[in-house]
Order: sequence, then C-alpha cells, then structure tokens
Amino acid sequence: MVSLLKECLVILLAVLSVVQADKLSLKPYTRDAVAYEDGTTVNFEDIFNGRCYEFGCLSCLGEKPLTCDTIFSSFLDGVLSDPVCALEDTAYDSFLKLVAPDLPVDTTTFWSGTYEIAHQLSATSGLYYTMEDTFMGYLVNSLNWCGNDDQTDFDYEDCRAWDYDDCYGQATSVFWNKASALMAAQARGSVTVILNGDATTGAFRNSSFFARVEAPNLNPEKVYLVNVLLIHDLDGTPFETCDDPQTLQYLEALLEEMGIAYSCQDDPDNARFLQCSQEPEHPECSSCTKGFLDSIFGSWF
Repeated sequence: MVSLLKECLVILLAVLSVVQADKLSLKPYTRDAVAYEDGTTVNFEDIFNGRCYEFGCLSCLGEKPLTCDTIFSSFLDGVLSDPVCALEDTAYDSFLKLVAPDLPVDTTTFWSGTYEIAHQLSATSGLYYTMEDTFMGYLVNSLNWCGNDDQTDFDYEDCRAWDYDDCYGQATSVFWNKASALMAAQARGSVTVILNGDATTGAFRNSSFFARVEAPNLNPEKVYLVNVLLIHDLDGTPFETCDDPQTLQYLEALLEEMGIAYSCQDDPDNARFLQCSQEPEHPECSSCTKGFLDSIFGSWF
C-alpha cells in the first residue's frame, strides 16, 4: 500500500508540474542543435557562474577548496587548450575531474529524441537523473561556445557547426562526447534510456549519442540491466514498439554482447500521465485517467 501511495504521489506531482506547460511532444531535440548559433552564447561566463552557484556546487563538491571562478577557469582552459576545430579528446579532462557525477544506483538515465518528456520525468521524481541533471551537464546545457583563433577568449561571432568535415574537434562536440562517456562509465545497477518510438529513423539511431558513446561505455561489471522506455506521441504514428522493433534489436544485441540484460516498456504510466495532463480529453487518455483514479479511490467507494 505504501509503495502504491508513493507511486501515486509521484504521478500527482508530475501532473501538477506540467499543468501550465506547453503540450509535451516528441519534437526532435539533440545537443548538437545548439552548435548552429553564430557564436558563443552571449554572457556565457555569467550564465555559467550563475548556474554554478544555483546548483550549490560548494556543497556538492564536499571538502574540495573550489569556487565557481576556479571551476570556470578550468573549463575555459579546456576550450582554449588547442586551436579551433582541433581540440584533443583530453581537453576537458581537468574540468570534468572537478565536476564528475556520482549518481545513485539505478537512476542513471539517457535519452534520444525525447528531450521534453525525459526531463519532465526527471523533474518529477527521484527515479531518473539525466546528463542535464548532473553538475557538469547543468552548467552548459543549451549553451554554445568555442574559442577564437588566437586561443585567448571565446569567439562570440562564429562557431562552426561540429558536423563539418573540417571541424571535427569543435569545442562543444569534444565536451559532449567526453561528458557522455563519463556519464555512462559512472552508471551503476539498472540504467534507463528514454527513446522515441515515432522517429522514422528509428529509436536506436547509429548517429545518436546513446548509440555512439553512452551505450558502448557502460561497464558490465557495474550495470546489469538497460531498460528502454519507448515513448509515442498521443497523436503520433508509431514507427516501432517493444514487440515490433525496427532498430531496438540492434541495441539488444549490443547489450547481449556486453553481458548486460535488456528490457523494454511501451509508454509507461508515468510518461503517459504527463502527456495526458496536457490533453485529458484525448481518446488515449480516458483509460489512463480512469486507471489512475481507480488506483487511488477504487477501494474507498
């Protein structure tokens, strides 16, 4: 009974948290979307330091004698460590050592093509922690940056997109690749990945961070299970489901080779309730809402 009440409370909080929000959707969002701004985000240092203090870094870093200025300086050293488009894989190592995540067992969560709902889920419970919920991810989430040609400061005019063939070592791409590998390496217990079941390119895309970096860097000595939450829009057209996979079989095969178990859930209740909180009259939501109310009040009436 206690566990049921806890689950219901989580769902209630989820509904309340998005009641004023825009409609949740599975619109495409990837970290590389921010790399197409003209240059470094205006007031980057102020935003970075503000987030640092907001996150409460001084407490989360324990007894380490660090300040937000020190952390920012370490980050900037990484950005300016090599010429533009030629940053080494190790450019941010010193910075990441200062802000490396250490998440609770069974909470590490990855996402691909599901930015909005993944972060609504993480915001309404202690069950899911995404990259953007960690200190290292929160500091620079949705920001763009790169160094100038003479390696003295940020370039606020032009940051070349990091899928250009001649700019492989671009500042943001190097950071997110290294941070994603670190996020995967620290995972323990069961891992959640929230994927888009409507994407016609497939839920498990070879080009995604999860396929390229995160899944391969899971440690089978620490991770025993990857559970896929396969999300579909209320008005979407499912491209694949857990029972009818189009790309997920490749993820399952990869994990089997690594010695990690695989499981898959289509539209779990907590995700569906978040969607239905915005469209309660949708045909897909009537049974969802009734089931939720029955789970709370059914035995009382």
